Amino acid sequence: TSAARFGRYGVSIMHYHRANRAAQLAAGSSDANFNLDFGINASPPPAPPCDTYFNLLCAIQGLTTFANSQWHEVMARPLCRLREFVVANMDVDPPHTPARVERTLHEVNHHLGAVYVHLSSDSPFWWREFSAAASRIDFGTVAWAMALQAIHIATAAPAAPARRSGPSCNPNTQTARPTQRAEADCVQPMRPGGLPASVRALIPRAAGGVEPCLRFFGGGMCFGGTRDQCAIEGRTHMSPDDLPPALVAFITKKYGRHRQSTRQRN
Repeated sequence: TSAARFGRYGVSIMHYHRANRAAQLAAGSSDANFNLDFGINASPPPAPPCDTYFNLLCAIQGLTTFANSQWHEVMARPLCRLREFVVANMDVDPPHTPARVERTLHEVNHHLGAVYVHLSSDSPFWWREFSAAASRIDFGTVAWAMALQAIHIATAAPAAPARRSGPSCNPNTQTARPTQRAEADCVQPMRPGGLPASVRALIPRAAGGVEPCLRFFGGGMCFGGTRDQCAIEGRTHMSPDDLPPALVAFITKKYGRHRQSTRQRN
C-alpha cells in the first residue's frame, strides 16, 4: 500500500478496518488459492462502508496497529492526530450525520496521503515536509470550519414562508360548531408571542373582532400609528368600555416602559 494513493481512486483508510472474529475465522478456514496481481492495472479491493465515526476510528486503529509494529514511533504520531480529529468531529455531531461522516472520511484520506507521501521522497527536506503535513491535522483550522459550513448549507432544509394571517376558518367544514371565542380568533389578527393565555382571555372584542391596541392603552404607542388611529388593522385606540384591571396592570408594565424611557432621553 505504500505505492498506492490514499483517496477516491486509491487506498482508503477503511481498507484497514479491523474484521471481527467471526469474519477472520471464516476467511482463514478456506482452502482457496490466492493470486497477487502486481500489474500496472492492479487496483485495491472495494473498501468497507463507513457509516459512522466508530467505523472510521476502528480503521484508524487497524492502521495504527500496523504502524506500531512496523514503523518507528514518530511515524505513527500523525495517526494519533487523526484519531483526535475524528473524535472531535464525533463530539459535535452526535447523530453521525451521513454527509458529515463521509466528508470526515475524505479529509482523513487526504491527510494520510499528504503526510505519508514524503516517506517515498528522496528530498533531503522530507522530514520537514512530513512534520509540516502532520501539524496540519487539526479540527480547529479555518479550512475545516469552512468545509463544515458548506455541508450545513448544502443539507439545510429550505425555510418555510412565514404566515401572516391566523388559521383559516371554513364554514363548510363538518366539525363541531365553534364557540364564540373560536369565531373571534378566526377574524382577529395574529398577535406576537409573549402574552399569556390568561391575559389574552381578558382582551375585550367589539363587533367584527375589533380589539383595543394594548400598546397604546399600556402607555406606549404602536409603530406607525397616531393618537386617534392604530397602525394595525383590526385594532383601535378608542375603547368604549373600561379595560379589566388585571389587563391594564399587565400592559402598563409591559408597554409603559417605552414611553418612560423616551421621556428620559428627551
